Amino acid sequence: MLYLDLDGVLANFREGVSEEIWKYATGRKEIIGSKSAPRKIRRYLKEHGRSYKLHTEESLRQKEVKSMLYLVCSQKDFFLNLPVLETRLLEEVGMLLVDYQFLTAGIGEYSVQDKQQWCLTVLRSDKPCNVVVSDGTKSTAELKAEFCKSPTDILVDDTEENIDAWRQAGGIAVHWTGPECLEQLIDILRQQALDQASPENPF
Repeated sequence: MLYLDLDGVLANFREGVSEEIWKYATGRKEIIGSKSAPRKIRRYLKEHGRSYKLHTEESLRQKEVKSMLYLVCSQKDFFLNLPVLETRLLEEVGMLLVDYQFLTAGIGEYSVQDKQQWCLTVLRSDKPCNVVVSDGTKSTAELKAEFCKSPTDILVDDTEENIDAWRQAGGIAVHWTGPECLEQLIDILRQQALDQASPENPF
């Protein structure tokens, strides 16, 4: 089975969360259901100001930015409104007639429903969308790795921790850094198809 991550692979999470952080930090939108939001916004503005900033993977890990990230991701419809990353990933997988599912991590109470709806309405796909949400006992990487049941199972993901956990579980992982990784995935899928079509070597 092929498992495709959403954020950073098919959904433009970095652009989406950067824009929402800016809107909430500058009062263009209001955080709902968080008493700590004003304090976290003040800390963010102190470090980053009021100008729009497209955050990097590194800056999203900074304490005051990460606090805003979690606030944003906990809001209803955030994941549902993420823009699509322009890749030919789904088209190429579809042409190879490979069976696949989505495997992604959620944050907050709305993320599961919003991500599943995003796959239906934005990607126009009825493939299963598996959303794992950590409760603190297991990491997201560990929860994703539980889907690896066979050495032929493949995960396409942009997060190194998820890639490492999947490989430790015995599966194949493609660390997605952009469309340049598509050729690597296609080579793996074609080789698997050849292996399945070839008669077993008795020697």
